Amino acid sequence: LSFTLFPICIPQDYPVDFEYNLNVLELLEGLFYRSTLILNAENALLFVPLTALAYNSGYTAFKKMKNSVLLAFGLSLGIELLQAVGMLTNVMTDACACDINDVITNTIGGLIGFILVNTYIKKIEAAKNSCSKQYSLHDSRIIEIRINDDILVLKMDRIFEYVCDEEKNYPGEIIFTKVDFDECAIKVFNSPYG
Repeated sequence: LSFTLFPICIPQDYPVDFEYNLNVLELLEGLFYRSTLILNAENALLFVPLTALAYNSGYTAFKKMKNSVLLAFGLSLGIELLQAVGMLTNVMTDACACDINDVITNTIGGLIGFILVNTYIKKIEAAKNSCSKQYSLHDSRIIEIRINDDILVLKMDRIFEYVCDEEKNYPGEIIFTKVDFDECAIKVFNSPYG
Protein backbone atom coordinates (compact mmCIF):
# COMPACT_ATOMS: atom_id res chain seq x y z
CA LEU A 1 0.00 0.00 0.00
CA SER A 2 2.80 2.42 0.71
CA PHE A 3 3.91 2.35 -2.92
CA THR A 4 0.37 2.37 -4.27
CA LEU A 5 -1.38 5.31 -2.64
CA PHE A 6 0.96 7.17 -0.34
CA PRO A 7 3.97 8.36 -2.35
CA ILE A 8 2.27 11.66 -3.15
CA CYS A 9 4.55 14.67 -3.08
CA ILE A 10 4.62 18.28 -4.17
CA PRO A 11 5.06 18.54 -7.98
CA GLN A 12 8.68 18.29 -8.95
CA ASP A 13 10.72 20.52 -11.22
CA TYR A 14 12.23 17.63 -13.16
CA PRO A 15 10.11 15.43 -15.46
CA VAL A 16 9.09 12.03 -14.14
CA ASP A 17 9.36 9.14 -16.55
CA PHE A 18 5.98 7.58 -16.97
CA GLU A 19 6.24 3.83 -16.55
CA TYR A 20 3.62 1.36 -17.59
CA ASN A 21 3.55 -2.34 -18.28
CA LEU A 22 1.06 -4.08 -20.53
CA ASN A 23 3.05 -7.32 -20.83
CA VAL A 24 0.78 -10.02 -19.40
CA LEU A 25 3.43 -12.69 -19.98
CA GLU A 26 5.30 -11.38 -16.95
CA LEU A 27 2.75 -13.25 -14.85
CA LEU A 28 4.27 -16.48 -16.14
CA GLU A 29 7.69 -15.33 -14.94
CA GLY A 30 6.33 -15.85 -11.45
CA LEU A 31 6.70 -19.56 -12.07
CA PHE A 32 10.43 -19.20 -12.69
CA TYR A 33 11.61 -16.15 -10.74
CA ARG A 34 11.19 -15.93 -7.00
CA SER A 35 10.95 -12.13 -6.86
CA THR A 36 8.15 -12.03 -9.45
CA LEU A 37 6.33 -14.83 -7.65
CA ILE A 38 6.53 -12.95 -4.34
CA LEU A 39 5.34 -9.71 -5.94
CA ASN A 40 2.37 -11.47 -7.58
CA ALA A 41 1.50 -13.25 -4.33
CA GLU A 42 1.62 -9.96 -2.42
CA ASN A 43 -0.65 -8.29 -4.98
CA ALA A 44 -3.11 -11.18 -4.76
CA LEU A 45 -3.08 -11.24 -0.94
CA LEU A 46 -3.72 -7.50 -0.85
CA PHE A 47 -7.23 -7.98 -2.25
CA VAL A 48 -8.26 -11.18 -0.41
CA PRO A 49 -9.77 -9.22 2.53
CA LEU A 50 -11.61 -6.83 0.18
CA THR A 51 -14.05 -9.37 -1.22
CA ALA A 52 -14.25 -11.23 2.11
CA LEU A 53 -15.38 -8.02 3.83
CA ALA A 54 -17.67 -7.11 0.93
CA TYR A 55 -19.33 -10.55 1.21
CA ASN A 56 -20.09 -9.93 4.87
CA SER A 57 -21.04 -6.27 4.42
CA GLY A 58 -24.75 -6.99 4.20
CA TYR A 59 -25.07 -6.09 0.52
CA THR A 60 -26.53 -9.12 -1.21
CA ALA A 61 -24.91 -8.08 -4.50
CA PHE A 62 -21.49 -9.07 -3.14
CA LYS A 63 -22.69 -12.58 -2.31
CA LYS A 64 -22.39 -13.27 -6.06
CA MET A 65 -18.96 -14.12 -7.39
CA LYS A 66 -19.31 -11.93 -10.47
CA ASN A 67 -20.02 -8.78 -8.46
CA SER A 68 -17.22 -9.41 -5.96
CA VAL A 69 -14.69 -10.04 -8.72
CA LEU A 70 -15.89 -6.91 -10.54
CA LEU A 71 -15.39 -4.94 -7.32
CA ALA A 72 -11.79 -6.19 -7.02
CA PHE A 73 -11.15 -5.54 -10.72
CA GLY A 74 -12.66 -2.05 -10.65
CA LEU A 75 -10.80 -0.98 -7.51
CA SER A 76 -7.51 -2.35 -8.79
CA LEU A 77 -7.99 -0.69 -12.17
CA GLY A 78 -8.83 2.55 -10.39
CA ILE A 79 -5.63 2.38 -8.34
CA GLU A 80 -3.52 1.73 -11.44
CA LEU A 81 -5.19 4.59 -13.31
CA LEU A 82 -4.63 6.86 -10.31
CA GLN A 83 -0.96 5.93 -10.43
CA ALA A 84 -0.84 6.66 -14.17
CA VAL A 85 -2.50 10.06 -13.77
CA GLY A 86 -0.29 10.86 -10.79
CA MET A 87 2.84 10.05 -12.72
CA LEU A 88 1.72 11.99 -15.80
CA THR A 89 0.95 15.07 -13.73
CA ASN A 90 4.14 14.78 -11.64
CA VAL A 91 2.12 14.45 -8.43
CA MET A 92 3.44 10.99 -7.58
CA THR A 93 7.06 9.99 -7.29
CA ASP A 94 8.73 7.56 -9.62
CA ALA A 95 8.19 4.73 -7.13
CA CYS A 96 4.88 4.05 -8.87
CA ALA A 97 4.28 2.22 -12.10
CA CYS A 98 1.07 1.44 -13.91
CA ASP A 99 1.08 -2.33 -14.40
CA ILE A 100 -1.60 -4.58 -15.95
CA ASN A 101 -0.20 -7.51 -13.94
CA ASP A 102 -1.18 -5.73 -10.73
CA VAL A 103 -4.76 -5.52 -11.97
CA ILE A 104 -4.79 -9.22 -12.86
CA THR A 105 -3.19 -10.43 -9.62
CA ASN A 106 -5.36 -8.14 -7.48
CA THR A 107 -8.46 -9.50 -9.23
CA ILE A 108 -7.27 -13.06 -8.65
CA GLY A 109 -6.79 -12.19 -4.98
CA GLY A 110 -10.35 -10.86 -4.86
CA LEU A 111 -11.57 -14.12 -6.38
CA ILE A 112 -9.62 -16.13 -3.81
CA GLY A 113 -11.08 -14.04 -0.98
CA PHE A 114 -14.61 -14.62 -2.27
CA ILE A 115 -14.06 -18.37 -2.61
CA LEU A 116 -12.58 -18.63 0.90
CA VAL A 117 -15.35 -16.71 2.67
CA ASN A 118 -18.11 -18.34 0.60
CA THR A 119 -16.81 -21.83 1.43
CA TYR A 120 -16.45 -20.93 5.11
CA ILE A 121 -19.98 -19.47 5.34
CA LYS A 122 -21.49 -22.50 3.58
CA LYS A 123 -19.74 -24.86 6.01
CA ILE A 124 -21.06 -22.89 8.98
CA GLU A 125 -24.60 -22.94 7.58
CA ALA A 126 -24.35 -26.67 6.89
CA ALA A 127 -23.19 -27.26 10.47
CA LYS A 128 -26.16 -25.28 11.79
CA ASN A 129 -28.58 -27.25 9.64
CA SER A 130 -27.20 -30.64 10.61
CA CYS A 131 -28.35 -31.13 14.18
CA SER A 132 -26.74 -33.65 16.43
CA LYS A 133 -28.82 -36.16 18.33
CA GLN A 134 -28.73 -36.11 22.11
CA TYR A 135 -30.37 -38.54 24.50
CA SER A 136 -31.61 -38.23 28.06
CA LEU A 137 -33.12 -40.49 30.71
CA HIS A 138 -34.85 -37.78 32.77
CA ASP A 139 -38.33 -38.88 33.86
CA SER A 140 -37.63 -42.38 32.48
CA ARG A 141 -38.62 -45.50 34.42
CA ILE A 142 -37.06 -48.95 34.36
CA ILE A 143 -39.71 -51.51 33.45
CA GLU A 144 -37.56 -54.64 33.50
CA ILE A 145 -34.01 -55.68 34.37
CA ARG A 146 -32.43 -58.66 32.60
CA ILE A 147 -29.04 -60.19 33.34
CA ASN A 148 -27.45 -62.68 30.94
CA ASP A 149 -23.83 -63.76 31.59
CA ASP A 150 -21.94 -60.44 31.48
CA ILE A 151 -24.76 -58.41 29.87
CA LEU A 152 -27.11 -56.11 31.77
CA VAL A 153 -30.27 -54.94 29.97
CA LEU A 154 -32.49 -52.17 31.31
CA LYS A 155 -35.86 -51.97 29.56
CA MET A 156 -37.09 -48.37 29.81
CA ASP A 157 -40.61 -46.99 29.48
CA ARG A 158 -39.15 -44.10 27.45
CA ILE A 159 -35.83 -42.71 26.30
CA PHE A 160 -35.77 -39.04 25.34
CA GLU A 161 -34.15 -37.91 22.10
CA TYR A 162 -33.39 -34.30 21.20
CA VAL A 163 -32.93 -33.42 17.53
CA CYS A 164 -32.74 -29.76 16.46
CA ASP A 165 -34.31 -28.55 19.72
CA GLU A 166 -37.26 -30.95 19.34
CA GLU A 167 -37.95 -33.54 22.05
CA LYS A 168 -39.12 -37.04 21.12
CA ASN A 169 -39.42 -40.12 23.32
CA TYR A 170 -39.44 -43.82 22.56
CA PRO A 171 -39.60 -47.02 24.59
CA GLY A 172 -36.23 -48.73 24.49
CA GLU A 173 -33.49 -50.75 26.09
CA ILE A 174 -30.13 -49.77 27.48
CA ILE A 175 -27.61 -52.59 27.09
CA PHE A 176 -24.40 -52.77 29.10
CA THR A 177 -21.89 -55.34 27.82
CA LYS A 178 -18.88 -56.90 29.56
CA VAL A 179 -20.27 -56.07 33.00
CA ASP A 180 -18.26 -57.23 35.99
CA PHE A 181 -21.09 -57.99 38.41
CA ASP A 182 -18.63 -58.47 41.29
CA GLU A 183 -17.86 -54.73 41.01
CA CYS A 184 -21.46 -53.71 40.31
CA ALA A 185 -24.20 -52.69 42.76
CA ILE A 186 -27.78 -52.09 41.69
CA LYS A 187 -30.16 -50.22 43.95
CA VAL A 188 -33.86 -50.50 43.23
CA PHE A 189 -36.31 -48.02 44.79
CA ASN A 190 -40.00 -48.82 44.98
CA SER A 191 -40.89 -45.16 45.37
CA PRO A 192 -39.35 -41.90 44.04
CA TYR A 193 -36.02 -41.20 45.67
CA GLY A 194 -35.42 -37.92 47.44
